[in-house]
Amino acid sequence: MEILKRLRLIINKDNNFIEAVRHLNNGDRKIIIDIYSGEKEIDVKILEILSNLGYNINWLISGEGSIKNAFIDENNLNEYDKLIFNTYFDEVIQLNDIIIPDFKLEVINKWLEFKVVTQKSDLIIYDAYNKYLRLTIFKIISDSKYFVYIMDCIHIKENVSETNYFFSYLINLIESNTVNAEPHKSNIELNRELGIVELNMFFQYIACLYSLVTEVYEYNKERKKFEYDKVNETIEDMRYFIRNQIKELDNESYLFEKGKPFIKIIESTFNIVIENKL
Repeated sequence: MEILKRLRLIINKDNNFIEAVRHLNNGDRKIIIDIYSGEKEIDVKILEILSNLGYNINWLISGEGSIKNAFIDENNLNEYDKLIFNTYFDEVIQLNDIIIPDFKLEVINKWLEFKVVTQKSDLIIYDAYNKYLRLTIFKIISDSKYFVYIMDCIHIKENVSETNYFFSYLINLIESNTVNAEPHKSNIELNRELGIVELNMFFQYIACLYSLVTEVYEYNKERKKFEYDKVNETIEDMRYFIRNQIKELDNESYLFEKGKPFIKIIESTFNIVIENKL
């Protein structure tokens, strides 16, 4: 049966569909096995779930067209959503393949991969936050004066992304501290000699960003798994988190206080060397 074959493709790829079907059936895990085997027929409720997740029902029935309908309404997005979607476009969509004038998001008819992130209404917003929250906050941090100052001091080798270099280091340091492991002492090459005041500011700024990245790391780790009936609630929680991160970045005295406990950690793991310009 061709419809069942196509539905199996979705089951194999989309955990959101599995969770939604289980939720509709009081958490019954066997229901997915029954659908997959063909023992349970594909009824209207299953089709409704697929439609809500953005799947093209015509494709399911006939095999014609794209596997997913892909659209969102620009009016559904607030300022934090737009930050998330800017990251989405930067990371996923090849801009030379699709034209998005003036951030018009009403129609996105681009098939990118099987499990495309574009879904329907609130589900597309949820999925974008779920995938790009951390990266979006890192991009916001990388526009801050703290990050700019740090990068102005550090010598970065050619063909190395400043953002990836810095945040990879912080994440590794956070994970070492999380498991109480001895942090690996790293050389950090500066492009000039820093005076005492500059060096103290350098460590203080890194400690400030370390405190923010720690919050992002912990938030991602503790975030609840997808629940079909709590999508809007989860979106609001993620919006609240990103809003707070932006507020903290804008409040220098508050951020300095948050960063203070981490200064010694940063100082103890950095081995400062000066770039050899010969």
